[in-house]
Amino acid sequence: MRAGYLAFAVLALAAGNGHAIDFEIGDVNVNVKNRLSVGGYWRLQDPSNDLISHLNVEGQQDLCPDDCISFTGDPEPNQRLVNAQGAYTGLNQDNGTLNYDKGDIVSAVTLFSSNITGSWNDLIFKLQISSFYDEVNRDFEEFHPDTTYQPQRTPRRGEAKDLLGDDLS
Repeated sequence: MRAGYLAFAVLALAAGNGHAIDFEIGDVNVNVKNRLSVGGYWRLQDPSNDLISHLNVEGQQDLCPDDCISFTGDPEPNQRLVNAQGAYTGLNQDNGTLNYDKGDIVSAVTLFSSNITGSWNDLIFKLQISSFYDEVNRDFEEFHPDTTYQPQRTPRRGEAKDLLGDDLS
């Protein structure tokens, strides 16, 4: 992981303006513009329990063995949940808050984009190609404080990898 941070720092220092190339192929005028950019996000504050779902707050994983529901009219199970520290959001919204501590790099993205424009008489065609790489979130394991139905650490879900890609080596 240190090599990724070093590469991130080198690219950040070497980043400059985009470059363009103009040339002709017969009667076709072609313009190619390339851009490399590097960015990062750091978590600046400690996670707040006010933003974490009740059952994900440390020490409250066993708060609702009865699902905090009563079918006899007893309000105590629901009141236990209402009085507990934490937010009323869904458990799946806590991943960003639970996975990064104060000072952690949350994302370190390197983006390369290339725009190719060609013109011939009155016809213009454009092609844009973009790719990115984020060393911080590659092969990331998510943290789950509530281990009732899942282990404490799991690889990031396949849907996220399909969306973001993981085929770089």
